[in-house]
Amino acid sequence: MKIYNLTKERLMKFDFKPVEFNWCADIGVVAFQRDNISVFVKLYEDIKLSNEIIVKDVIKIRRNLEKSLEVNIWNCYMLACLSPLSISYMELIMKVEKDTTAIRKYIIQQEKDLDRVPFLDNTGSENARPELPFHKDSFTELGNIQEIVDFVHEYTFEKGEKLTSHKVNKVLKEIHLKELIEHEDQKD
Repeated sequence: MKIYNLTKERLMKFDFKPVEFNWCADIGVVAFQRDNISVFVKLYEDIKLSNEIIVKDVIKIRRNLEKSLEVNIWNCYMLACLSPLSISYMELIMKVEKDTTAIRKYIIQQEKDLDRVPFLDNTGSENARPELPFHKDSFTELGNIQEIVDFVHEYTFEKGEKLTSHKVNKVLKEIHLKELIEHEDQKD
């Protein structure tokens, strides 16, 4: 029950709002929506849970969704929350999540499983964040941003080269040095 509540809390943390469909209670799911994404959450407490049971529930959800005009089926997800006592956890992940029947599905047994769901990832992965090869204050120090934009455009679009941090730093230093020289010339 704990993972079921954590899942609902994470959904609400990511601005998902509870939605009621008249058929959800029959299947035992709760629904959430944010923009065009619909998520269905169900707690499975049976220790001998099989992938067929989850897939049958997902098919029921899909059939009900096909009758609904306000939900895009391609943006629907099922989060199957498992009892921590389930012994076939890894097997279920492999069988259920790889199964393309109906809608996308995720098996959730631990809080970290929620990080596998793309729109609920709470990890803030460093791999997903672009790294700036120069300090943010460089822009204010440099003055003429157009030279930087032209440099990036020339290297990436015209020359088709990969822009490395070494090249960017070199150009930034050249531009900065050029502006310092121009500034000194203006003083004289």
